[in-house]
Amino acid sequence: MARIPDAVQTLLVSFSKDFTPSVWQRFACLLTAAVMVRGRRTVWRLIRWSGDRSSGHFSSYHRVFSHRRWASHSLAKRLAVAVVERFAAEGTLELAGDDTVSQHRGESVYGKGCHRDAVRSSHQHLVHRWGHKWGALHCVSR
Repeated sequence: MARIPDAVQTLLVSFSKDFTPSVWQRFACLLTAAVMVRGRRTVWRLIRWSGDRSSGHFSSYHRVFSHRRWASHSLAKRLAVAVVERFAAEGTLELAGDDTVSQHRGESVYGKGCHRDAVRSSHQHLVHRWGHKWGALHCVSR
């Protein structure tokens, strides 16, 4: 994590206790690469960007996500609290949210569901899409 500023490293190290040492090493490598890489952030591209910093077989990096034993929701909550405390400790925080359906077809798509497509639906015409629903939150500190 040599390219990461000290303040961010301190925050990231606080998350390391949620992982086993080998998984933490891979997660930190992927996280660093995800911040630095432009374009699509596939696991393979992140490993390629990491170069010599990534050790072990590439499949072990895929298993960080596919066989995870860590709780992504609790990590996300702790990260959100840390960011708000750091950048908006005082004052008002405005939040704008959006949920978007990402269409995925096929029998073997894990976790897909049938969602109302707000863009293509109207009061008279209801359109459903199969896929994943992603949420995005934009924060502005005032």
